[in-house]
Amino acid sequence: MWRLTLRNPWTFAGLLLAGGAGMLHLTLLVTEVVMGTANPYLNIAFHLVLPVFVFLGLVLIAIGVVRTRRRVRRGELVIPEKGKIPVAGVIGGLVTTFALLIPFLAFTGYSGYQYSESVEFCGQACHLPMGPTFTTYQHSPHASVPCADCHVGEGAWWFVRAKLNGTRQLWSMLTDSFPRPIPTPLEHMRPAGDICKNCHWAEKPHGERLIRRPHFASDEANSPRPVHMTLDLGRTGSVSEPARGIHWHAATDAHFVEYVATDSKRLQIPWVRTNVAGESIVYRSDGLPSDAPPPKGELRVMDCMDCHNRPAHQGDSPQQILDRLLYEGSVASLPFLKREAVALLSAEYETGAEAEEAIRSGLTAYYTEHYPALAQERPREVEAAADAIAEEYALNLFPEMRTDWRVRPNHIGHLETPGCQRCHGGQHQSDGGQVIGSDCRSCHTFMNHPGGTESLVPGDYVHPMPLAGTHAGLACASCHDGGSTPPNTCEGCHAEIDAFVKGELREIASLIEVTPGKHHDLACEDCHAEPERVDATNRRALCLECHDDEIGDVADEWHQEIDGLFAAARNVASKEGRAALEVLDRVGPLHDFEQARALLEWARRGK
Repeated sequence: MWRLTLRNPWTFAGLLLAGGAGMLHLTLLVTEVVMGTANPYLNIAFHLVLPVFVFLGLVLIAIGVVRTRRRVRRGELVIPEKGKIPVAGVIGGLVTTFALLIPFLAFTGYSGYQYSESVEFCGQACHLPMGPTFTTYQHSPHASVPCADCHVGEGAWWFVRAKLNGTRQLWSMLTDSFPRPIPTPLEHMRPAGDICKNCHWAEKPHGERLIRRPHFASDEANSPRPVHMTLDLGRTGSVSEPARGIHWHAATDAHFVEYVATDSKRLQIPWVRTNVAGESIVYRSDGLPSDAPPPKGELRVMDCMDCHNRPAHQGDSPQQILDRLLYEGSVASLPFLKREAVALLSAEYETGAEAEEAIRSGLTAYYTEHYPALAQERPREVEAAADAIAEEYALNLFPEMRTDWRVRPNHIGHLETPGCQRCHGGQHQSDGGQVIGSDCRSCHTFMNHPGGTESLVPGDYVHPMPLAGTHAGLACASCHDGGSTPPNTCEGCHAEIDAFVKGELREIASLIEVTPGKHHDLACEDCHAEPERVDATNRRALCLECHDDEIGDVADEWHQEIDGLFAAARNVASKEGRAALEVLDRVGPLHDFEQARALLEWARRGK
């Protein structure tokens, strides 16, 4: 019987498959015990792949045995008398086989489960798509926390769900169909209450904490401008203890905050509802009454991840990288180092290798050209700075996956991304006139050095460029995006308007013939003294400061003409013309009436 069974191609193939996989598995086991292995792909083969082949081989052997016995019963095969084996022998062989296989399958099953939960498997098995995530994880505050603790957690259902999702991700990896970049936030992340609160005690009153943020200007001296402030962290609260401070926002049994995000990254939040002690208040930024249906989008109850959305995978911006390197003394304070390095880090590259070469050569070339004496006297400092900055690029920016700080905004704070000001921007108002506050002092107390002294004195934040008028209400992220910052001048931030006034705006100059306007030689402050917005209520008075009474009437006629041309042009303009109108709307026709009139006439003709 067994001789006939071995001649069965199914059984023979199963013996080869199970035996070969088993021997290779045993070899890798000895290698791992004696020498240790650091290759994630060999570990995948040992823990996950080879046990499957052993099991498949056993299945083929079983199929061969069953097929042979059926052929014997049908009389297609005749077993010689001496080839017959007693039933007891068959049963004993099966028992022995299973007694040997069960420990093996138990060991491989458990080791496979353990390996599938390991940091090595999560971070290194899918090298390209997981590269940014694993790299940033390794130098994050949660680097000692295994991936599965947050991404899987406890419970059979979440384990099964994670493995099913992992199967889909494996298929996208094998077929090279994964998106670049990987979309965030993750759709299948379990609630923060199941994860974060296992380690963090949000109910604990933290009070105020002094924060020192290193910051350096982009001037020649890389002037230090540290920011000292306190943060009122507070606590989440409970039924008996009221919530306060920043942690007030986290949901508890006593209160919670809901919001609707209309975009996938949760940056646009036009609807917010607070629920405190059974009382609900709706705040909206879309101008609709509170009892109107919420806008279409994702409705969420705010939790830890709505602010701490990059706890283990934060990629620093170029500004943050240079501030940290200069503060730590990792690079020498070379002239304009921050400005030039931030520009190189912010540039677009196709690969990490291309970026590394561009950063090293670009920084060296800058000092060779602009500071030749320094380049000759301090070549090692220039080289060390280039090395450190190129290394930081590899740790924080990933062009192959099209991932950087711009793609994955960090909602903690609001300096370089909207963050807190997604809701605390002064735009959300209730029917009763209540506004979600945007006052810095709600959460911060800034500490200043009066008169350059060493002592810290509480006060308002002192911005390097005075913020007044319309600039006083600007969100920080509208100017600070983590990359190169414009000069602290009107033209630095409003370069498009400046080009329009000078007749050099490419989007318009390519369509019509333009020349510098009549007011191209005026300083911005001549009209924007506060600075304040020029509109219908004050433009006549501004004109009369330099012109006689007649020009005021003429200016009013010009504005009426421009408004009429705008309305007419919008209805007939071509696609190219509509794009030009959008540009004109941004720069404001007030800055050059004649150029605006010419463009609107051109667009009105259907061009």
